[in-house]
Amino acid sequence: MKTGGRVKGTPNSTTATVREQIKKIVMDNMTGLDEDIKTLEPEKRIDALIKLFPYVAAKVIPIQEDRRENSSAIEHTLKKLAELKIMSEKQTEK
Repeated sequence: MKTGGRVKGTPNSTTATVREQIKKIVMDNMTGLDEDIKTLEPEKRIDALIKLFPYVAAKVIPIQEDRRENSSAIEHTLKKLAELKIMSEKQTEK
């Protein structure tokens, strides 16, 4: 059991500070950075933008599947397996 420290889900203040500083540097140099990026070859330009993107945009977390949908898929699979087993047993009897 965890005792002390920050509450679960509370962002680390050092990380937040560093990210804000990086964001400020990028924003303060946007004009020059924009001009520099435009001079790059397309492949290198895309690579540079991909590397910069996480510093200015939140990471998207995929939505988890609804458990009912997952249960339904499992039930469907089990029914199909049971049908295949019955068909297999009938063919074996012949």
